Amino acid sequence: MTNATVNIEHNEATLLLWVLFLLGTCFTTEAVLDTTPTTMGNLTTAAATYRAFPYNPVNLASMSVLHPKHSLPLTGTFSLSDNKGKVCLKVVMGVQYMITKNNKKISYFNLDPPSTEATGVCRENISFLTLKFKTGNLGFTFNKDGNVSYVTTVTGSLETSACKSCKSQLFTGAISNRTLFQVADGFSYKCNSPRILLLAENFRIKIVNVQVQAFGIIDGQFGMEEECWPDYHKRILPIILGATAVGMGLIVMLTFLVVRDNRPQGYERI
Repeated sequence: MTNATVNIEHNEATLLLWVLFLLGTCFTTEAVLDTTPTTMGNLTTAAATYRAFPYNPVNLASMSVLHPKHSLPLTGTFSLSDNKGKVCLKVVMGVQYMITKNNKKISYFNLDPPSTEATGVCRENISFLTLKFKTGNLGFTFNKDGNVSYVTTVTGSLETSACKSCKSQLFTGAISNRTLFQVADGFSYKCNSPRILLLAENFRIKIVNVQVQAFGIIDGQFGMEEECWPDYHKRILPIILGATAVGMGLIVMLTFLVVRDNRPQGYERI
C-alpha cells in the first residue's frame, strides 16, 4: 500500500512538472499577429510634433554645452506627412549625444523635442528623416526591402562646447549599410531598452524609448508592435526563472517523499 501511494505521488509530481514545462514553452514562443501591408505615396511635406515627458534641466533649448553627468533624455514624437496631409512616417524616441574627449571622459547632450524640427521625404521604398535643432541634427534613412523595412544609414552632427565661455567644437559621424530597427511590413518597431550607435570614434548616439514606422502607416497610428529582443529578454527572463524555481522546489519535495517512504521500517514487536 505504501509503495502504491509513493508511485501515485511520484506520477502526480511528474505530471505537474510537465505542465509547468509546457507553460514555459508557450510563453517563450509567443507569436506576433499578422496585419495587412499597405503602401504610401511619394513626396512629402514635413510636419513635426512632440510629446514632452518630465522636466529635465539638461534638456533646456538654450543650453548647447556638454553635461558631465548622464540623465534620461526627453521622449518626443516626430512625424512626416505626404502632400495629402496623411502621416507617412512616425518616430517616437529620446536621443542623447555622447562625446568622448581626449581625457576619455564622456560628456552628454540631450536632444530637446520642443526645439527640434522634423524634415524629410517619404517614397515607396525609401524614406528620409532629419531631426534638426539649433546646434546639430540627426538623420535616418529607411529602406523597404520586400516585406521588411529597416534603417540603413544614420548621420549626426553636434556643435557644442564644454562650458558657456569655451570655444565650440563640431562633432560629426555616420554609419551606413546597416540593418537597424528591422520590422515586418505594416508593423512598428518598439524598444524601451537603450541602443547606442557609434557614429565616430568620439561621437556616439544613445536612443531610448523608441517606436518607429516608416511605411504602411494607417490613419496616423502605429501598426502592431514588434518587440525588440532586449525588451523581450527582460520580460521573459523572470517567467523562466520563476518556472525553474518552482520546478526545482517540486524536485526537492519529490525527492524528500521518495526517500522518506522508502526508509527501512525495522522490526515490529509481536
